[in-house]
Amino acid sequence: MWRATVALYPSTHIVPCTLWTLARLHQRYMSHYKYMMRLVTNENDLAENTGRIDGTPHCHRICMLCDTYEVETVEHFLMRCSTLTVYRNRLLTILENKLGIIYRHLPVRYIMYIILGLPIADLGDVWWSRIATTVYQMAKYRKTLLEAFNH
Repeated sequence: MWRATVALYPSTHIVPCTLWTLARLHQRYMSHYKYMMRLVTNENDLAENTGRIDGTPHCHRICMLCDTYEVETVEHFLMRCSTLTVYRNRLLTILENKLGIIYRHLPVRYIMYIILGLPIADLGDVWWSRIATTVYQMAKYRKTLLEAFNH
């Protein structure tokens, strides 16, 4: 079985084939699963990654959506950005409904592992689709706000 080391979590291995398999099974969610893979592999449009590509110092890769002045990492995007709270609450509700977990008592990294598809929990196709759709909606909303900000 092919495994890739996640750029964000060098000590953690994932099976990227899972997301691609789901994408092939559920063609209408293809773009959602592709975005999830971009987050997992750190090949995304968040400031941490784009800044790495264009040479921006790490401390200047801050989130343009909120006032926390944090570097816009995958963790910030999914778990901390105050502008994306509505979407994050949807994600956490999905996890709470499916897994019965009280997310307020879990470390942020553990919740991210579940959202990004690490083999901690078997959620099933329907629940992965819900998670991928919500993350994709977060990304689209982020893009819309950034485009408005840049004009």
